[in-house]
Amino acid sequence: MAIKTKPTGPLNYTALSEHLAAETGTSVDTAKATVTALLDIVARTVADGHPVTISNFGAWLPTERPARAARNPHTGETMHLPASRAVRFRVSPRLADIIRAGDTAATVRKRPKNG
Repeated sequence: MAIKTKPTGPLNYTALSEHLAAETGTSVDTAKATVTALLDIVARTVADGHPVTISNFGAWLPTERPARAARNPHTGETMHLPASRAVRFRVSPRLADIIRAGDTAATVRKRPKNG
């Protein structure tokens, strides 16, 4: 039977897998495989230039940084920085509200429609 868990400190890959296993009633090995698959899919999708959006959680957005001139803070020398790719994470308003309220019992699951 699945149980609700509450992390008591920072959450790393192993702890996330253990909590996922407890919440879903699966084995830790299955949960680790699921976490790995999910993160791999997100990474490959963003690397391919597509955003990944999870409703009520947030979005990973690929960005292009143009080439630019910058200054070395130690020497004052002007340097050329080439164009590069990066990723941003934008928090959803729902998750931001949960964090601001400190609501540790909240969920990002969609609310059921009334009527």
